[in-house]
Amino acid sequence: MTEEYVGRIEGLLSRLSPLLAEKSLTVRRPSSDVLILRVDLRFADGRRFEGNEIWRPRGRKYRFQMMGEGGRLLWRLDNAPHHRGIASFPHHVHDHQGPVAPSVGLDLAGVLDALPTDAAPGKAGAPRGSPANSS
Repeated sequence: MTEEYVGRIEGLLSRLSPLLAEKSLTVRRPSSDVLILRVDLRFADGRRFEGNEIWRPRGRKYRFQMMGEGGRLLWRLDNAPHHRGIASFPHHVHDHQGPVAPSVGLDLAGVLDALPTDAAPGKAGAPRGSPANSS
């Protein structure tokens, strides 16, 4: 991955800054062909977002999740290969309202870009384009 992608992540985090109480971005490059990104966000309304993305030559691994106050899972997008019956395997979404569902496999930039930029009630749903929030 390029510095351009990391710069895009930084820009998206800046866009969310007015809603945040805390934010952290960790970028690691253990080798020239591996990029590890970790984002931790704590919103002023008590929600928390955690994003982990590993880019490597044989593919990408990710887990992005939004939690409410007290750590209650609101949604999680990931590609852990444990739901083989999902049409979008290995990409899937966990939602607090129901069973695991197919997902489009967004990258970290796509998830951050899809997060609402206002603090309106009911805006904690999964990013647009995921089955958990098809708005």
